[in-house]
This record gives sequence, C-alpha cells and structure tokens, in this order.
Amino acid sequence: MTKRLSDKSRAILTLIAGGRSYDQILTSVQDCTYLDIFNAAAEALGLETSESDAVTWTEETLSKALPERELVIMRARLGLVDGKRHTLDEIGQQLGISRERVRQLEGRAQRRLRRFNASGTLRQPANRETAPWVVEARKVYPRAYEPWTDAEDVRLTDLFESGTPAEEIAATLERGLRAIAARLVRLGLIEKRSDLITGS
Repeated sequence: MTKRLSDKSRAILTLIAGGRSYDQILTSVQDCTYLDIFNAAAEALGLETSESDAVTWTEETLSKALPERELVIMRARLGLVDGKRHTLDEIGQQLGISRERVRQLEGRAQRRLRRFNASGTLRQPANRETAPWVVEARKVYPRAYEPWTDAEDVRLTDLFESGTPAEEIAATLERGLRAIAARLVRLGLIEKRSDLITGS
C-alpha cells in the first residue's frame, strides 16, 4: 500500500522541484520552518521516491544549522547516512553516549532548526511586547497581555461582586472581555468564561 505525502510536505517538495530558494519556500508555505523542509525530505525518502533535490537541501540545511554532534544524530535519524533510519540506541552506541543523551540532543537539534531562518542564523524567540496582536490589542486595552497584579485582582473582585457590567469592568481595568472572564474563572468567581461573556 502506497503512503501519501502530507499536504505541507507535498507543497514543500513541489517548490523544491521548481527550484525555489529557502526564502521562497519559507514564505510560500504557511508556518513553514527549516524543520518542515527536512521532514518533507524524510517523508519523501520513506516513500522511496527520487526526491534527490529535497535530500540535498536537507543536508545543506542541517549543515548550516547544527553543530557537529547534532548534525550526526539528525542525519542518522533521518536516514541520510545510509538510507536507513537509525534508532536512538544505534546512534548512542556509535557516539559512545546513552540513548537518553541522544534523545536530548535530537530534541535540541529540532528546537534549533525551528528557530533557524533563511539567512542562516538562529532566529531569536519573538518578543511578545512587539507582537502584532499585542500591539493591536493594546490600542483598545492598554493592559492587554500584562501580568495581573494583586491590586487588580482585588479591584476586579470588587467590581464583579458589586454588579458592574462586564464592559465597564473591561474599560476600568483596561483589559479585554475575554481576559476579564478568564481571570474571574481563575479567581473562582465564575465557573466558565462564557458565563460572563454571554451574560453581559
């Protein structure tokens, strides 16, 4: 029985076959990372297709993104060394380290690849303060996505227990209705968020 490629892998491999650059692939396929590119190549290998371009690109990506030991592990896990996907135990024996250490290094390599960008450098984790959705939310609710303070919890409890309408609580505390509802749930003042939102 023939397996089917995932939709994302099919899209990536089509772009590779069309000679697209890493930048073009990363921007053309929704939520695509370098990890997705080499996963697409691995999928193609598992299907015994002749996606040699995908394999080549995978090798290049791994070489750019990973230190030597993580590179050895990922190549062996993906079957890029000899066409066989090696187990954690096999790799551990080859490197003289434990199976658990191989698993840890594989996880580190995968995290590194998720952050690897098209310029060949590691992308730093996004700053939530400058994320577009945070900036937009704060135009309406200046305290959106800020940690709650004890004083705000007391004020929220007082406003809620005095029967203040939900929209007025949101305006007073400068937070969105969903944030208010979620906090009321956490404080045990309502059972579920919809109790506030549908009741307002």
